[in-house]
Amino acid sequence: MLKAKTVREFLSKVINNLDEVIKKFEIENILDRKIGELAGGEFQKVLYIYSV
Repeated sequence: MLKAKTVREFLSKVINNLDEVIKKFEIENILDRKIGELAGGEFQKVLYIYSV
């Protein structure tokens, strides 16, 4: 399930330039957290990055 994946696992499947995106959106601190454990704003940020 999606909730069991880490942010890094989820985004690495859909984003080619992940290192650039990590720096741009300042998500270094949540990369190794599971999607299901993110706070609302963190989750929204991940979804925004996914949709771009």
